[in-house]
Amino acid sequence: MRRIGIFVLAATLAVVACKKYEDKIGVADLPNSYCNDPEAVNYNWNFPGKPDNSTCFYPDSVFAGTYILSDSVYYSEDFIFSRAQTDTLTISKRGTDSHSQLTVEWKTCNIRMNFTADRFYKATADSLFGADTIIRAGQLFCRPTDTLSGFMMKDRNDPKRLKVNFTIRTDTGSKVVFYNGTAIKQ
Repeated sequence: MRRIGIFVLAATLAVVACKKYEDKIGVADLPNSYCNDPEAVNYNWNFPGKPDNSTCFYPDSVFAGTYILSDSVYYSEDFIFSRAQTDTLTISKRGTDSHSQLTVEWKTCNIRMNFTADRFYKATADSLFGADTIIRAGQLFCRPTDTLSGFMMKDRNDPKRLKVNFTIRTDTGSKVVFYNGTAIKQ
């Protein structure tokens, strides 16, 4: 009797263990929504989940605003300190066709500069193409012979803080001027 019981139990287990799994078709119930636009700063954050591009935010919204810039000015490659200054930067979206094209208005010389921002919290000054199609080292600054190059980095931990690092090449004085500072959003 005992052998028959063991045989029946083993046969039952063999039949149950060999039952084929059926994958049921349906939508997975994932709680997260994520941005599925590669130009967005938060591209694929909260993945896996449901794609929802209404959750996206872009570099133009990360940088946009008016900032008070406190920077140190250095002359020459030897970083000879010249002065500390405070100024105003206003950053806005340049056009409607891109989320990464920015215009920076700097109250120094009342100039407007073009920057390209990426989704990694960095905005870089665009190069200037001259009439002779030579790529110059930056954009026009204050005078037609001065050019500005450099970048701005957004602090990921402090949304009001922006690190500024500009180099200005000029045909007068020290030839190279460095602006190194921090801008705080107003």
